[in-house]
Amino acid sequence: MSIVDIVDMDDNVIGQDDTANKNNLGFISRNVIVFIQDNDGKYVICRRASHVKVDPDLYDASVCGNVDAGEMYEAAAHRELKEELGIRCNLKFLEKFYNEFPHKNITRKHHTAIFYGRSDSPITLSEETSEYVKMSFEELRSAIYHHPQKFCYGFVQEFKQAESKLRERMKTYKILLDGDDVILKTGDAKVAYIRKHLRDSDLKGRTVESIRPEECSRSLLTPIIGPDAYNQMVSYVYSREGTLSILPVHGALRGLAALSSFAELYVATARTVEQAENVAESCRINGNIVKKVYSVVDPEFAEISEVAGSKKVGIALKLEAKLFVDDDTRHMPSEPVEGLQCLLFGEASRKNVPAYIQIARNWDEVVTYAQRLRM
Repeated sequence: MSIVDIVDMDDNVIGQDDTANKNNLGFISRNVIVFIQDNDGKYVICRRASHVKVDPDLYDASVCGNVDAGEMYEAAAHRELKEELGIRCNLKFLEKFYNEFPHKNITRKHHTAIFYGRSDSPITLSEETSEYVKMSFEELRSAIYHHPQKFCYGFVQEFKQAESKLRERMKTYKILLDGDDVILKTGDAKVAYIRKHLRDSDLKGRTVESIRPEECSRSLLTPIIGPDAYNQMVSYVYSREGTLSILPVHGALRGLAALSSFAELYVATARTVEQAENVAESCRINGNIVKKVYSVVDPEFAEISEVAGSKKVGIALKLEAKLFVDDDTRHMPSEPVEGLQCLLFGEASRKNVPAYIQIARNWDEVVTYAQRLRM
């Protein structure tokens, strides 16, 4: 057992006692519950072991437990998370409420704080838990409302209290990404084309072997290889054959799958409408997890003006996206844009990047940032 704070109806500390005495004395104490959701959108639901005294063999929250004397709610939530599931992750406070529920011949009284977190870390169960299952929000809600006898009574009440907050987390969250060099290694494909089809004598002051993928935008490469050669290159690289032969950026497919578990994904490319469809086909072949691919010259966006110097930022706002990811500084906003977070992607050296633009060197950092933003 452990020592906990005794609190009044307003959650003010008025004493301390051992949890062993709680049933006999009926005092009010504090507890926490944590809902953990994985990157597939499923909630971790634990089944209490058959040997525990309270609610054996019934299903419960991902984590629940007492708040120790002198301990803050959030600290208790993190401690219990580590003790019961063996994981650590960021937690978001959802709400706190006074909770009473019957247990045998007594009424247990708590001030309960509810937290939410996302994690795909391996789970290590404590001895108080026999197993865990994973359920979508709707599966969990249906099970609780139709088969409440399978769940701890207190958890049923806590879920109903937190239901609206958990449902809010299902609201559509949109992310706009660049297709070339964020999802597809288009720069590498352009370099390969140059090395195959051009000679050193075709370049101005450079050799074909010296061209790097990050130099392959129109503004940087045209002065080196000339406009005709550039147009011929993109005509092939952006074609269906060329696009479908481009490999995905390292970690992109795994990252897109992780993002799609909690967000709608859109792609905006500087390609023509027809060429953008080739990117869409590539995305479909690789998992069909991008909702739509747009061209910045799509007639749908003809009336959209640049926002903070960027047409793509204007498109992001039109889509009501919360996060915009691009590898090209030219597409980043020239000033902060309310309601939109911007990530500059890639391992290239980034100098003089404004503080309102975040940098993600790889897809793991994109996913981590998006998850933190979603919290």
